[in-house]
Amino acid sequence: MNSCICSNGAPCPDIVELQRSNVKAASCQLGSYLHAAGHQECQLCPSGYSIPHPLFEEVSVLHFPIPSFKALSLVLVELSETCKCTHNLWVSCSINSLSDKYSSLLYLVETLDIFSGHFCADGITATPCPAGTYSEKEGLRHQRRCTLCPAGYYCSEGSSQPPGVASLCPEGFYCPIGTRSSHAYPCPAGTYNDRPGQGHRGSCIVCSEGLFCKEGSSVSGSPCTRGKFCPAGTSQEQDCPPGTFTHYIGASRIEQCVLCPAGFYCLSNISYPIPCQPGTFNPLEGQDEAGDCIFCTAGRACTRTGLSQPDTDCSPGYVCPVGSRSPTSSENACPSGTFSDSHNLFHKSQCDICPARFFCATASGGTQRPPVPCPRGHYCPGGTKLGTQYKCPPGTWTDRSSLASDTECYPCPAGWFCLTGAESPSGKCSAGYFCPEGAQFSSQFPCPAGTFNLKLGSVRVGECSACPMGSYCPLGTSKPALCPM
Repeated sequence: MNSCICSNGAPCPDIVELQRSNVKAASCQLGSYLHAAGHQECQLCPSGYSIPHPLFEEVSVLHFPIPSFKALSLVLVELSETCKCTHNLWVSCSINSLSDKYSSLLYLVETLDIFSGHFCADGITATPCPAGTYSEKEGLRHQRRCTLCPAGYYCSEGSSQPPGVASLCPEGFYCPIGTRSSHAYPCPAGTYNDRPGQGHRGSCIVCSEGLFCKEGSSVSGSPCTRGKFCPAGTSQEQDCPPGTFTHYIGASRIEQCVLCPAGFYCLSNISYPIPCQPGTFNPLEGQDEAGDCIFCTAGRACTRTGLSQPDTDCSPGYVCPVGSRSPTSSENACPSGTFSDSHNLFHKSQCDICPARFFCATASGGTQRPPVPCPRGHYCPGGTKLGTQYKCPPGTWTDRSSLASDTECYPCPAGWFCLTGAESPSGKCSAGYFCPEGAQFSSQFPCPAGTFNLKLGSVRVGECSACPMGSYCPLGTSKPALCPM
């Protein structure tokens, strides 16, 4: 049961003192009221009016004027009760009885302008007009009375005024009648809109040739990148077919995709042709994968990127197997002891044996690194790797270069000795010794015990003299020693 008292229209002040009523109010059903204080018969509340909900049966009577279609708030010290959706009627809001200590307090009656942009379907609760509508009128009873937002604008929930500049549909979007938010209707991909306040999809302009437009584009489009083409109305760039590309940005037709040049290959979705790497080449146009770059021909080298043919012959002293990147790769040099004057070798077994009387270091061959003559004091049979690899043996020597065998080394002359690899006799035979032809070192042949020899360079044992009386001469004596006393 609810207690309520509606007034008969008598004027009331805006600020009043609440007086506690000692009268027990009659109980009326929700939707009915007492016409005046002291009346006992409840009457139905007329259409277009509402009755606030009291909290207690015992009431205090408060009279005040309500401006049309306003909400009323009673601001109390400890309690507030809102009278909603009232008409142009004098209304009494029933509130709980206050204790004695509050009986003389003053309370404010406020009216709040919140009902434009709202409707009150139940006569009590203020409901905002939904997004996509607005209402500048007050006291609406049905949602259908909220006005649809006009084309070219959007209206948020509870809008109380016709939309203005702040609610203008943004660029890249269009807003038909009843649009709820600024970004509800983006221009479709492949179109754009560079003007605000557009109200239908036809305002979205087809993206021009050579450009592409994403959804919600506010500019005329972005240029189609290299390797792609964009017909009018393109929403996403289209790849040139594999094996083709475009020379420039902004292509609009597939016919502008040209064949990939020889020396390159063109995958789909690339901006530039991809060059074949060193060690490979491609003689054909229109190739579309890395495997179309073939290994460089055996005996030749492919030293640069993007080759349609091998660009150089193999260098002398080197071999160039299939896929060579350089004609002078250290790993493909002819090994020491071999050489090559050719320009088309592809395996080290094709390198020639270094000729006798010469030595061949690694990568020997051609005019830049020909086989080198064997140095003096040495000999070089075929396949010699270093000039000092084979020395004339001890007891021989040579002052000539380019020997092929140790037999070509001279025997060391008598009275002299010759060490290994000697370019000339190494020295005269020492005193106390003699050196026949071919002596290898100075003390190889000593004078026998009991003899001595004071000379350098003796050539035979007969040059050793008998040790004098009173002296003794051990083996290899150059000067007799006196016998001890």
